[in-house]
Amino acid sequence: MDTLIRAVAAAKDGRKYTVRDEKWHVRYQELKAYREVHGHCNVSSRFQEVHGHCKVSKSNTEENNNNNNPDHAALVTFTASNRDKYRKSILSEERKALLDEIGFDWGSGSRQDQWDKMYAQLKKFHEEHGHCSPPEGELAKWARCQRGKDATLTEERKQRLNALGYVWEPHKTKWDGMFQKMLEYKEEFGDCDVPKEWHKNPQLGSWVKNQRKTHKNKKLSEERRSRLEKAGFSFTMEGKKINKPGAKERADALWDTMMQRLLEYKEKGYSADVALANWVRNNRGQYKRKELSQERITRLEEIGFAFS
Repeated sequence: MDTLIRAVAAAKDGRKYTVRDEKWHVRYQELKAYREVHGHCNVSSRFQEVHGHCKVSKSNTEENNNNNNPDHAALVTFTASNRDKYRKSILSEERKALLDEIGFDWGSGSRQDQWDKMYAQLKKFHEEHGHCSPPEGELAKWARCQRGKDATLTEERKQRLNALGYVWEPHKTKWDGMFQKMLEYKEEFGDCDVPKEWHKNPQLGSWVKNQRKTHKNKKLSEERRSRLEKAGFSFTMEGKKINKPGAKERADALWDTMMQRLLEYKEKGYSADVALANWVRNNRGQYKRKELSQERITRLEEIGFAFS
C-alpha cells in the first residue's frame, strides 16, 4: 500500500517511481527502526564503536540479531551513501527532508571523523604508555585493524601513525628483539643454546626452543633460518647435553641458582617467578621418570620439597 501511495505521488510530480526508489524507502524504514532501538542513525559509527573497525558482517554484528534490522551491512552502506550524496549536493530535497525527520546526522558519522576520533585516543594512549599496542578493548581492535589496511590507508594516515611509532609488523619486531637477546647470550656464553629455565630471561629459552620446533615442522621462513644459521644456531640438541664442553657445568650452576631461588621462595611464602615454577615442575617430572640424581633428590628432600 505504501509503495502504491509513493508511486502515485511521484506520478503527480511528473516522476517515474523506480525499483531503486522502492529500495531506498525500504532501507529508510529499517533506519527508522534502528533509530527507535538505538536512539541515533549513526549505523557505521555504532558498529565501529563496538568492534573497532568498519568491516561489517552478519556473523559478528550485534545489531543484526535485531528483528528490526535484518541487513546491517546494507544499512551501513545506505547511511554512508546518503551522507556522500548530501556532501556532493545530489541528494533530493524529498529524501533529505525524510532523513531530517528522524534526526539523521550528516557529519559525525563519517568514516574520516571516526578515524580521527580513534587516532586521538591512540595518541593519548601513546603519550601515557609509550607505545601503540593497547592490550584490549575498542582501541586495541582499531589499532590492529590499521595493519590490515596498510595497502589501502592514505599516505597522510600512514605518516600520522608513523609519527607515534606505530609498529606495522609486531610479530617480526618481537622476533628481531628475541634474536638480538640470543646474540647477547652467545656473546656471554659462546653459544645459542639458551636453557629453557634461564633465570635472566625465561622467555628467551622458550623462544629458542620454539625456533627448533618451528624448523622441525618446516614452518620457519628461509630468511629467519638463514639468520639463525649465520649466528651459529643449532636446530637440534641431540648429544649436546653430554658432549658439549662446559654444558654440564653450566647446567649444574643453573640448577644451584634455581635451588637458591626456591629457598628464598620458601622464606617469603609468595613468588610470581614463572621460571621457578617451571623448574619445580621439571624436577618433579624428572623424579617421576627416575632421571633426577640422588644428590639432587637429597638436597630437595632436606628442604621439604614435595615430589607429587
